[in-house]
Amino acid sequence: LRTELAGGGWRHSPYRQFFVCDPKPRCITAAAVRDRVVHQIVFEEVEKAFERTFLSCSFSARKGRGVHLALDHVEKGIQRLRRNGVWPLWTIKADVRKFYDSIDHAILLKLLTRRLTDASTLRAIGTILNSTNSVRGPGQGLPIGNTRSRVVANAHLQELDRSDTTTPRVSPASRSAHTSPLHGT
Repeated sequence: LRTELAGGGWRHSPYRQFFVCDPKPRCITAAAVRDRVVHQIVFEEVEKAFERTFLSCSFSARKGRGVHLALDHVEKGIQRLRRNGVWPLWTIKADVRKFYDSIDHAILLKLLTRRLTDASTLRAIGTILNSTNSVRGPGQGLPIGNTRSRVVANAHLQELDRSDTTTPRVSPASRSAHTSPLHGT
């Protein structure tokens, strides 16, 4: 596997797909163990390159973070706003519809190449992206069902996170995966 990666000869195996209901039916795409090893190596590099750029309101697929801390963050934000006399207070839960299926590979690669320079890492990311079959067609989509997709999704969605912080009277409370509650007055 190391030789294949170094020489650019690694090819992604077919995915295994199955459905889960949580609560709506989702098609989960599972890579072979050999490919998951490559995913792990590659996305550790993505994580290292992007972790320091993520805003504190991003909680998905990050070490030492998660849904429980995101909820704590939301609760503290609401309490802070109420203490400061902010009323009425509103919250919007935004969800990007078919998020993983709609990620454009060209846009994602452009975002990733801003921080990643290693040719073998970028080549492996390209191979992984090209191995994905989206219902929207070639050049789109990430497989649902693994942490690595969420790490790349964080890199993609941080652009949205940053735009939220510049909107007057709106503050992002947290983002877990592709959902984000916003608080404002």
